[in-house]
Amino acid sequence: MFPLVVSQDLIQPFKFWHGDVRLGMRYADELYTHVRSYAVSARLDAYELACSLAQNGSRVCVACSPWRYTIWISLRSPLVDSHVDSHVEQTLAVDTVVDDSVIYPVAV
Repeated sequence: MFPLVVSQDLIQPFKFWHGDVRLGMRYADELYTHVRSYAVSARLDAYELACSLAQNGSRVCVACSPWRYTIWISLRSPLVDSHVDSHVEQTLAVDTVVDDSVIYPVAV
């Protein structure tokens, strides 16, 4: 299974509570939670992580903008709880350029 790759303009961000406030998004009637964001210069790292998550059977989406690539995983995924963080840490290279300063406007 491969990750979906979509334009940032097509997603609908929101915030939700799951032990703490988390960033989520909706795309094509599926709800996702934020995993990690990458600078444009780290496009291959972003896609490598997305493919790795998708290989585990999770529905993964990569939202692309001119300045960043954001990885999202379906809220239905069994990796969502504590496993996503450990899987991400195992997959990341030491020299990965991560951009976790993601701020999306959310309508209240």
